Amino acid sequence: MSKTTLTFHELIELIDASVKSKKIEKDYSDFLKSCRDLGISSYILNTIIVRAKEGYSNNDNNNEDVDFSFFVPSRPKQEKKDENTPKEIQVVTKVERKTSKTAWFLILFAIGCCIAETVYIYNINEDKKWYSRRLDESNNRSTELSNTLTTISDMTSDLSDDSSFNNWHSSNHEKSSESHNNYSFTASKGDKLSFNYYVSSEANYDYLTITLSGDSISTNELVKVSGDSHNSRVFVFEKGGGYNLQVKYSKDSSVDKNNDNAGVSNISLHRNYKNLLDNIHSISDINH
Repeated sequence: MSKTTLTFHELIELIDASVKSKKIEKDYSDFLKSCRDLGISSYILNTIIVRAKEGYSNNDNNNEDVDFSFFVPSRPKQEKKDENTPKEIQVVTKVERKTSKTAWFLILFAIGCCIAETVYIYNINEDKKWYSRRLDESNNRSTELSNTLTTISDMTSDLSDDSSFNNWHSSNHEKSSESHNNYSFTASKGDKLSFNYYVSSEANYDYLTITLSGDSISTNELVKVSGDSHNSRVFVFEKGGGYNLQVKYSKDSSVDKNNDNAGVSNISLHRNYKNLLDNIHSISDINH
């Protein structure tokens, strides 16, 4: 067998000739080498040999050319791919994906809007509650202040300035006679009554008597003096109310001495606002 490189067609003719001459076993190694040079596997080589033997046994005296078509099977016709179908599927898939993304975006957007609106409404309600509480506190405070002012107004509605009264001098000189004068006024707790007095008479017989009476006290003798005396007196009211101050000069039936008279001067009622101010301060402290 020649050592030169064979073509596939020549290889088939040599195999067929070797089969007919019954030298295939001897030539097999050379055929295998040639197949390797042509890039043909041993399986194809064996197939060619089997087909050649079958052809030889069926056509022992037939010199017709060998049909090599079976060695190289015709390629099956490939069906023409429908190029439009994948594109249509791809387009539909893209549209579906885009539609799905849009739907999810709208859903998430709607959820976000709902959450934002819920938070907004919650904040509004909380603000309303806060303002309502502040308004209630302000109203309560205003009510307390109004009550405080009303109390202070009631406490100060009857306040009076310091009062002064006319002087008085006795006018009686006859035996067993008397002259007097009354001073009526209203005093508050802590107010002070002050006055000066004098007497010039028969000692232990002709007297200047000054008494204080009122709604909240029994008759209180502030001064009872005779002879020749000049002095002053201060009285502090422990309770408020209406009062009457009476000054009286009385004579017995015996002789007269000295100037035979008596009197009071500089009668004043000094208002004490300390307790009132303390009460106002106390009320103010409670409401702070």
